[in-house]
Amino acid sequence: MTERRQCSNRHTSPTSISRRRAATALALSPEHLALFLCAHGAKHYWERLGWICDVGRLLQVEKTVDWTGVFAEASETDTSRILSLGLLLARDLLGAEIGKRRRPLGRARRQLHAAGRQPRQLRD
Repeated sequence: MTERRQCSNRHTSPTSISRRRAATALALSPEHLALFLCAHGAKHYWERLGWICDVGRLLQVEKTVDWTGVFAEASETDTSRILSLGLLLARDLLGAEIGKRRRPLGRARRQLHAAGRQPRQLRD
């Protein structure tokens, strides 16, 4: 059985301690994993379906994520669109359930559609 324990401060310690049988390992908390997965996918222009699948799997497996905190942190770090895009891709392409995260995503969807209508710059 897996036991997780959150480390002290979300700003200084974005990790959880995961114990599985006899092994103990530090891992990103589900909240920070969501931010990381979405930032990583966006950095690479979501070129691989596997990166969207990772976000979808996180949504499927982690039922106790503090999404209010995730969106607050994304807002603080100016990555709300990145987070929202990753969640929307997982929902639209994979049918991932986003449940209670609907309200922040509605605003993000409008922002993303507006950004899509703006001229795009070519990648280097």
